[in-house]
Amino acid sequence: MKRIVCNLPLVFAAAMFFHMGTAAAKDVDWEALNPALKGATFVNSSEKCVECHEEYMRTFGMTKMGRTLPNGGCENCHGPMSKHLDAPRQEPPLVVSFSKKAGLKPMQKSSVCIQCHEDGIQINWQMSQHARADNTCTNCHNIMAMDDPVLTRTTQTQVCFQCHQEKRAQMNRRARHPIREGK
Repeated sequence: MKRIVCNLPLVFAAAMFFHMGTAAAKDVDWEALNPALKGATFVNSSEKCVECHEEYMRTFGMTKMGRTLPNGGCENCHGPMSKHLDAPRQEPPLVVSFSKKAGLKPMQKSSVCIQCHEDGIQINWQMSQHARADNTCTNCHNIMAMDDPVLTRTTQTQVCFQCHQEKRAQMNRRARHPIREGK
């Protein structure tokens, strides 16, 4: 019995690791995010994306998301691409865009991420303090970059301190929470 109890943390960690890598995508209402996508279909390939978005694709391919998502991953976050491929230069683009010009509300942006990341530490994102403050996943995370500053321990607190300036001040006090020491 003692041997089983001692291995529980290892079993739990392995279960979390494998669960996070197998998140099943839930349906996203792509048309609600961009009405111009009505009738668009998934092409299940990002090969054509490279023709115009080579630099993004090269960088994204080296990220955790780029290595994990099937078929290059573009349609997982930007919706069905058939219309965009038929009219690639149309403005606004016939995809779901996260730019400020696209005008998506914070919860709409987060719904794209939540389709896969609703479990684990992201559970109940919709009711979190960050969501209530109209933050989105992309306010802090940059999935198109090789090193997401939130997931890199050395830059994580700097991202948080962009909004939580009072916590930065508290960390620099003599008596403080030991975040700087990694505790």
